[in-house]
Amino acid sequence: MNNQTTPANGTPTVALYARLSDDRKHGASIESQLEDCFALAEEQGWQPVEFVDRDISAFSGRLRPAYEAMMAKARTGEITRVVAWDLDRLYRDPRELEDLIALADPRRLHPLRVYDPAGDLNLDTEGGITAARNRVNTANMESRSKSRRVKRAKARIRKQGISGGGPRPFGWLAQQAVEPSGKPAFKKDGTPKVIWIRNQHDPDEVALIKAAVADLLKGASLRDIAMRWNAAKVPQPQTGRANWTAHIVHAIVASPRLAGLLGHRKQVIDDSGKVRYEAVEVVGEAKDIGPPIIDRATWERLQQVLEQRGATGHMPRRRSLLTGLVTCEKCGSVMVRSGARRHNGDAEARKVWRCMAAGGGHPSIDAQALEEWLIEATLHRADTASLAAMVRQRGKQGQEAAELVSQLEELERQMDAAARSYAAGRLPIRAFEEASAELQRKQKAVQSRLGPLTATAPLEPYAGRRGLLRKRWPTLSLDEQRAIIAAALGRVTVGPVRKVGRPTFDSRRVKIAPAPRNTTKRRKT
Repeated sequence: MNNQTTPANGTPTVALYARLSDDRKHGASIESQLEDCFALAEEQGWQPVEFVDRDISAFSGRLRPAYEAMMAKARTGEITRVVAWDLDRLYRDPRELEDLIALADPRRLHPLRVYDPAGDLNLDTEGGITAARNRVNTANMESRSKSRRVKRAKARIRKQGISGGGPRPFGWLAQQAVEPSGKPAFKKDGTPKVIWIRNQHDPDEVALIKAAVADLLKGASLRDIAMRWNAAKVPQPQTGRANWTAHIVHAIVASPRLAGLLGHRKQVIDDSGKVRYEAVEVVGEAKDIGPPIIDRATWERLQQVLEQRGATGHMPRRRSLLTGLVTCEKCGSVMVRSGARRHNGDAEARKVWRCMAAGGGHPSIDAQALEEWLIEATLHRADTASLAAMVRQRGKQGQEAAELVSQLEELERQMDAAARSYAAGRLPIRAFEEASAELQRKQKAVQSRLGPLTATAPLEPYAGRRGLLRKRWPTLSLDEQRAIIAAALGRVTVGPVRKVGRPTFDSRRVKIAPAPRNTTKRRKT
């Protein structure tokens, strides 16, 4: 987009606005829209400046960057004319029209004039304003009607167990699309148009997904997986480049599709009027995407692990070994790692863990000594027979996990039955809403019971195998080490100093969860 709005020759500047909706079946292309707008600007002797939004609906509520930039210049008077191929390219929301009408008020120092290729829309006259309002109300009604039809169609498809469209997901094979004539299909830039084969997996990508899921359950972070895939130059499905981030990896491993399930994200509008999506909700079994890549019990466990770690965005980007694990004995707040005041003889400021809560008496403790002490405690516990027995017991809880998954599936069947009853008119809307709320509450309760079954997963490869964790500790990532410490020691609580002065280390101030008892029965000799 050209940002120059005041030509040196003094020729009046006009903004040419074009938008291509995410619905590509209707409307003119960006190029044809601009062609007609340029013709009008040339005829009038105006200096044109392009503002283009691609793949954005004017009805969706999504921010339109080019439109917002154009309106900002109109408010300051840098632009006093706007040309659009059609009125609905500018807006389909009556509130946006009112903004334009206010800018077109002839009492302003630089009133805005709005044109389409047929001429001036006259937003400064009663007749023009009335005509524009009628047009936008009609367009808004058409958009809402279309939205309802699309949502109903998608709901019918989901009830049939058919997944939605969209680009190829990671883990599934791709093939080149074909035209109705049978010829290979290509994009406008000449590259092949690719679609995904719904019932066939890509074996290489499936192996990466399975390894990632296993490592995440053992303590690896999403960032670890992203760095690993980038180092291996694993191509992303859409771009073909290795540009993985924790957010993209999370979208892959959190998809119900991996477990052969259908997911749905409800669209809601927050208090500020912005459109956002809620967390993915499992709505049933997918019948058209082939066998599951991972079983449902494993997928449900993984979602609980990710939620507990704050993988949805609550975990700080800059993390240290004990981030989120150390708490203040006085107030229960999570302590943070920061620099301490430099004292005489210190080459540099030491790091300490401190409670940042207001008021006096909150503890701080030397960071390096605390971390070394907790690492040693973790390595020692990993070697104990009692911990090995506990982890073996956890490993035997697969049957419990399977039973919990069966409960989730039964709750989903009940949700479907309630929806069918409501659609058939047998269930009033109030009863349907109450039933849905109760079933969703039960779903969350069952999902929360899956969480404890993964608590010791990071320790399973090492428990009872004396010396193995100590040997491998230097090769583990920071996030893997943190997960193992959390599994072995639980919450770490730091008490107040015993002697006023520098925040030194005293193990008597540190409390960790008691070591698990060995409940294995010994045979009588």
